Amino acid sequence: MSFTKISFEINQSNWVTSVSASLKDETLDYFDITQTIDVIPNFIEIKEFDRFEYENEVRQKFAPEWEKLLCHISNFRPVKRVWDVIDIFHQVQKKVSSKLLLVGDGPDRQILEKKCREYGICDKVFFLGKLKKVEKILVASDLFLLPSEKESFWLAALEAMAAKTPVISSNVWWIPEINTHWRTWFTHPLWDVDSMAQSALELLLNENKLNLFKDQSYHQAKTFELRHILPLYEALYKRLLSS
Repeated sequence: MSFTKISFEINQSNWVTSVSASLKDETLDYFDITQTIDVIPNFIEIKEFDRFEYENEVRQKFAPEWEKLLCHISNFRPVKRVWDVIDIFHQVQKKVSSKLLLVGDGPDRQILEKKCREYGICDKVFFLGKLKKVEKILVASDLFLLPSEKESFWLAALEAMAAKTPVISSNVWWIPEINTHWRTWFTHPLWDVDSMAQSALELLLNENKLNLFKDQSYHQAKTFELRHILPLYEALYKRLLSS
């Protein structure tokens, strides 16, 4: 679809919404938009992330000795920088007995498998492919790694928080919209794998701090429950019908 056509269709809409301020700003920068764009964030169903329902099942399969579990979920495209996930985990597993779960698939998978072979960590990294129920992986994990170069809303990170799983990520693209730095997750400059690994170790080596971050992540995620976001859409429809 052409630049002109997209601009035209947005401008001819009665109302336009964006899931994040970052996506709104990018749209306004890239396209010739005269229409107002309202930001209404994505939502989650917190009840779907019942930690006790899945935790033992996943840990018995992948971490039978109760090693720490780290995970990442994406489409394995270059913009996701999943190779940084491997680099971060490589440093972490040297100091903490741990496993890495990779959910998804995409063009960079061969690069990731090669990295695992080079580091000699193939027995600690599990490629799970595409899953319909990512909740069971998130609730069993101790940390979620997301060193992406770009995200529209960080929905995967929000789902991790709902599962009481703190996040280690890059600091790009409006993370503050859902993240409270030093409370729910750690953010670092893009490509700073060493700092991300150190933050992961800071939590994994301190059980009290890790549990605190888990609880704080959960409470932050609750602010994005459907019951909080749905009224925003209802108000929008009422304004639209009355205009």
